[in-house]
Amino acid sequence: MRKEVICKNCKKSIKINSRANDRGELSLEKGKFFEVKCRSCGKVYEYSVNEVSATTNSLFGALMFVFVLLVMAIVGYYLFSNYWGKSFYMVFIIPTAIAIPGMIYFTYLDFMNKGIRRFNRFRR
Repeated sequence: MRKEVICKNCKKSIKINSRANDRGELSLEKGKFFEVKCRSCGKVYEYSVNEVSATTNSLFGALMFVFVLLVMAIVGYYLFSNYWGKSFYMVFIIPTAIAIPGMIYFTYLDFMNKGIRRFNRFRR
């Protein structure tokens, strides 16, 4: 989860470095009001904790998606090439073995989206 504010001068997003999972933790970490310097225009403005919004970290999500596809392809190829036709149950095992990494990925996405919605819910 990535936290960011919008610059009051140039309207570009500014990343906030924080490991907080909700606004309460963020206010304990940074204070109710904190100053942030924009990298684009160089201006320093004071922001409230309520002005911070959470977004997804798209690079990490994309890398995880590629990793899951790679794991599914390797497992599917290995099972298909070594065990296809040797057992009747492989008809059920191959789709299950391929689906498990996909289920893990979509569970991770659901968990991250719930955290982002929870962070952004109490925005004022």
